[in-house]
Amino acid sequence: MSLLVISTVVAVGGTLVTDRQADADLRSAETAFTNFASKAVLVSSGESDGRTVTLPRDTRAETAVDPDQGRLLIELRNETGVGVEETLVDRPLGGVTYRHGGDAVVYEGGGVWRQEGDRTRMISPPPVHYRGTTFTMPVPVIESGDASGGQALISPAGPRERIYPDPSDPDRQNPLSAATVDITVESDYYEAWGRFFESRTGGSVSYDHGNDRVTLRLATDDPDRQLRDAVAGTSTSRFEILGAGGSAFTDGYNSTEGPYAESQNEAGRVATAGDIRLRGGAEVFGDVEADGSIDMRGSTIYGNASYGNSIDIRGNAEVTGWTAENASVTPARPVDSFLDAERSSLADDNDNDEVDAINGSRFASAEEHPDDLTLPAGRYSLERADLEGRTLTIDVSDGDVRLGLDRNLVLDGESIEVVGDGGDARVFVPRNIEMTGGATVETDGDVASRLWVYGTRDVTIEVNNADFTGVLYAPTDSSGSGTVDVTSGGTVKGAVVGGQTTLQAGGTVHFDEALAGTDPLHGADVPQVTYLHISHAPIHVDNRR
Repeated sequence: MSLLVISTVVAVGGTLVTDRQADADLRSAETAFTNFASKAVLVSSGESDGRTVTLPRDTRAETAVDPDQGRLLIELRNETGVGVEETLVDRPLGGVTYRHGGDAVVYEGGGVWRQEGDRTRMISPPPVHYRGTTFTMPVPVIESGDASGGQALISPAGPRERIYPDPSDPDRQNPLSAATVDITVESDYYEAWGRFFESRTGGSVSYDHGNDRVTLRLATDDPDRQLRDAVAGTSTSRFEILGAGGSAFTDGYNSTEGPYAESQNEAGRVATAGDIRLRGGAEVFGDVEADGSIDMRGSTIYGNASYGNSIDIRGNAEVTGWTAENASVTPARPVDSFLDAERSSLADDNDNDEVDAINGSRFASAEEHPDDLTLPAGRYSLERADLEGRTLTIDVSDGDVRLGLDRNLVLDGESIEVVGDGGDARVFVPRNIEMTGGATVETDGDVASRLWVYGTRDVTIEVNNADFTGVLYAPTDSSGSGTVDVTSGGTVKGAVVGGQTTLQAGGTVHFDEALAGTDPLHGADVPQVTYLHISHAPIHVDNRR
């Protein structure tokens, strides 16, 4: 028995020593690669013809140069983000990797990155800068080399190339004329790249986890975000209003004159960045503007029809106003970064401990708090919004309510009431928004501006056999997968801005004209780029002879 105990202690002790050695090796590699990055910048910028560095070398790990590692894609795109006007860069970044078991320290794109199992993080930032409306990215790329540790020489592998602006090309000059700039990095360390982009620029960042890609999108201008439509589809996918199974329609009202029942009007304008399809008695009490085509069968537009490609009116369909090929829809851009910033701020500074309705980072359970829940004016951050059959009252009598969620907003037969007129409520949802089973979300007097619910470019919004009063704001773009479904008698009073949209089987949207001209972000800044400075300098890394 004593021999067994001794051997167990020796085994555990040996494991601890091995882990400590590995951690020390990786920390030493971080220091070496950070020094490598600073020397590489001097060579790539032309300040030095060559610099000697010491790369980590030991028998417990491997150091290698890979000129094909990672990839950088920089594109100029149109307003919708779908059409590529010009590709500025599409090439490998190259890298140097120190791999120790399942962990690694890597130089890539001018930055140093650390991999710990499935997690990645930044050790030293790449030379990317965003100031004012100027974005600068001098890219040191490893063109060649076979260094394997120890003394190595960093030297130029070719001339430094100015990509944008290009003095020899009159079409590549500042200020930018393209509507958006996409910077995409494909890398094993793409998530760390994405977090860096978010923190450095505040721009719109989207992840393609299936392909290990992250894209930073910067806009050259701030589009007109003002609300003017009952429903605005920001996706180029088809927008549909289908009457089958019940009357699906849009119209309007004006909450300054009274609730919907008292001030109903024909202000149910619809706009989409793609095509629109109307079927089965669908009705739009207002104008329709589609950047693509309008396809109507047995449906009516009580207003004008403006299209970008074509219009097809058949089977007793009718447009009571004029039709013209003059559509010009500039869709609102995704607000993922704005939403994330608001959620982060609420997570860091909130009033959760000040109200009985919240226990920690969740609503108090029905057992702890059997009565209905109330949130007074304040700032709150929750993992989820589990009402457990209770009604949530958001009281803005004494000021604004801000609520950030970490998960879906799901209401199945439950109710939210916004009361008071001393402020508004804004809810930030990173995942899906689902209202079903007779759920109701109401504001006093149907005043839609009392409640704003924000979603990401990938959010699924479902209003199915439910009533919602307020603004659902979740614009998408070509990189997003967001959808909006108002079906089975679902009703929205206010406005909806989202992705691929369907109104069907009695789904209706009633635009509150009191929202017209309102900025849904309430004046929040959105990162823009006017001046772009992109260059790349190939470098060679080889063992010192």
